[in-house]
Amino acid sequence: MEAVVFTGEVTGTGVKQVMAEPKTPIHLITPQFIEGIAAVLQHGATKYATNNWMAGMSWSTVFGGVMRHLWAWFRGEEMDKESGLPHLCHAACGIMFLHWYCHGPSEEEHRGIGDDRVYQP
Repeated sequence: MEAVVFTGEVTGTGVKQVMAEPKTPIHLITPQFIEGIAAVLQHGATKYATNNWMAGMSWSTVFGGVMRHLWAWFRGEEMDKESGLPHLCHAACGIMFLHWYCHGPSEEEHRGIGDDRVYQP
């Protein structure tokens, strides 16, 4: 099979096939945010165990942690004193955990062991 050689001008206007479903634009999330969350997860893995949060826990415990990190940040404290990492990244991790518990592959199991919200849907 003979290779096709492009001889035109590179303009960036080439035709792209339209996908049936658009891809999630992961590139819209800032690298600093992704790296910050990864650093908090690394800290947690060292302190507890890798992905131990996936085993589940009381949702109010996670929510309380999220709120404490957000309030510390709102009071003007950028970094968590224990980890040295941004409070906002700690809060984001907690929100990720809650999202996993509600929408992850074992959501029914997580609801059964950790859903202790005061106001149930």
